[in-house]
Amino acid sequence: MVKTSHKRFMKKEKNKVKLKGQRLLPKGQNVTNTNFKVKKIVIKEQLKAADNSELLSKKKLNVKELVSRLTHHNVSMRREALLGLKQTAELCTAEAFVRYLPTMLESAASLVIDRDSDVRADSLKLLRAVLAKVSLEQITPLFSILSSFLVCAMTHIDISIREDSLKLLDIMLNECGPLVAARADELLPRFIDLISQNSGGVRTLSLHMGGKLTVGKWRAQVLYRLWKLLSSLQKKPNNANKSEAGCQVVQWNDDVHLYVPLYSDMKLQSCNEMLNFDRKTGASKSSATTKIQDYMEKLIPLLLDTFTEVAPLKSKDNNSKDDIDPHDISSEATILLQCIVDIILLLLDLLRDSNNASVDWFSETYSTILKRRLIMKRYPYKCSQLRLKQVNKKQAKEVSALLKVVEGTQQADGLCLLQNLGLSRLILLTLKNDNDRISVVKYLISCLRNCSSLNEEHSRMLKSCLEAACATDSNKEVRSLLETVASLAEKYKVPDRPFSRMLFDFLSDIALHYKYSYLHDSVAFKNWLSNLPELLTLPTVEAKTVKRITMIATRNSNSFVEGLDGFIESILDNVVPIKIISAHDELEVEQCRREMINLLYWVKDWDEDMIDNLQKAVNNCYFGEQLTSHLMNLLTLKASKEPDGQFSNLIRKEEWKSLLRL
Repeated sequence: MVKTSHKRFMKKEKNKVKLKGQRLLPKGQNVTNTNFKVKKIVIKEQLKAADNSELLSKKKLNVKELVSRLTHHNVSMRREALLGLKQTAELCTAEAFVRYLPTMLESAASLVIDRDSDVRADSLKLLRAVLAKVSLEQITPLFSILSSFLVCAMTHIDISIREDSLKLLDIMLNECGPLVAARADELLPRFIDLISQNSGGVRTLSLHMGGKLTVGKWRAQVLYRLWKLLSSLQKKPNNANKSEAGCQVVQWNDDVHLYVPLYSDMKLQSCNEMLNFDRKTGASKSSATTKIQDYMEKLIPLLLDTFTEVAPLKSKDNNSKDDIDPHDISSEATILLQCIVDIILLLLDLLRDSNNASVDWFSETYSTILKRRLIMKRYPYKCSQLRLKQVNKKQAKEVSALLKVVEGTQQADGLCLLQNLGLSRLILLTLKNDNDRISVVKYLISCLRNCSSLNEEHSRMLKSCLEAACATDSNKEVRSLLETVASLAEKYKVPDRPFSRMLFDFLSDIALHYKYSYLHDSVAFKNWLSNLPELLTLPTVEAKTVKRITMIATRNSNSFVEGLDGFIESILDNVVPIKIISAHDELEVEQCRREMINLLYWVKDWDEDMIDNLQKAVNNCYFGEQLTSHLMNLLTLKASKEPDGQFSNLIRKEEWKSLLRL
């Protein structure tokens, strides 16, 4: 009852009107103040006129403004800035672009590891445009920036960034390959990390989970880039061009002032060292060889495991009706096999260049495992999937997509020619078993007989195999191989195609090098030598062919001299009208004509008609003043060197003494 009474009381109190106290305005504040202040709004450099010397994009933005937008949080802003920088790089001249090179290069390289894939793609386009704009000497001081971001991308935790790092490596190899080769010691270990993981001190193959590519395609891409990097190590600078550029010929004239510069431009030359593993300490060749061996000990087991995964050797099941062909592999295995064999051969060539004893180490260490994992019961390989890809449209589409994963493997075919030729060279260089080498020689003979399917790449690899086969062996099979090559060279006389050019180069090497002297008594090889001068009677000939033939002439082989005696008059008649192709300049063309005249020195069969024709050619200046003078000097030299020879006895007649310079 008490609580109810209290509630009624509180309700009445709440309903009462509350009276507020009086509040007066402060004195003097009820007057309106009409004074006010104004502050300027200044937008800096808004109306500043653009400098004519600045590089501007199509949207009239300079390089500084575009670079500042590369750090913007918005993806569209970053992509527009990259597009603007790319437009600037493409539109401006190389001289004006150099001053902005450091800023633009560092900004573009930093976005290679951006989280957005579109930004990374645009940054790669910008880097390609930048590197194509400048020379190798200009990019050399800044190359450490590119290599640092490349290593960062190759070791990034994001799989998509690691995949795009291979595209950056492609750009760098294409535009500045020698600089990449100089830093091979930093990049080579990264390739092992891309396809394997270190667990307990042992390297095992890793899976490519979460990426756009399958495990096989990813490994094929990584191995292909590794092959490109190793290939760049073997490329040597063209010293001939440097010497020609450094030596300037000045024609003296008493009536004209000659201005000869005392100083010439000295440009920085990139140092392309072979696997410079230790640039700071200047490691010796032996230590570099040791590091190559250490790298091979880590890499080769992974390469063999990679191939075993995609092409395991299946044992035949007696209950199965299908015949299992151990030589037949899939298209994916074909591409991986090509990459693996090419990498092993490149590493082996690097060992041979550094230390010949290392080849014996390689043969002792890996000959057995290579034979068991790659060669035994499987060589030569074939790929029925590639041979029958036109039958099934779906299968053809899959094969075409697979071949595009790795550039340069579009030559893959069902016969696996490149793969088998690479394995043939590997067997000849490493395996000592005669049976293995004989099987390789038989395969090479079959390739030669089916030469219609060989292109330039096949011919180059086949020549390497032929050189390896003839280097040490002197058995019956090698002589049969040479007989096949010589007979084909007789059939394809003119070296105007890759295959015929390969035959000419190989046989000319046999004739020039004394290590192949045990093959010089081959009947087919002698026939080829005797018909070789006939090439100089053709209307068109390559400069390389002329030089090779004149070098073979200096060996004074009986077979070649006999052929030269029959063709020398036709060769001399062809000195003026012949068209010499593949020459660098007119000086080289004239040198080739002079070398054709030099063949006269090696002629042994002389007669009066021939000397009489030479007399007429000298009197009528048939060869021109310089070549005629050279011919007279040559005949004088021959007469002095062979005083009792047939030529000297004929030239003593009074009517022919004018041919000599007495």
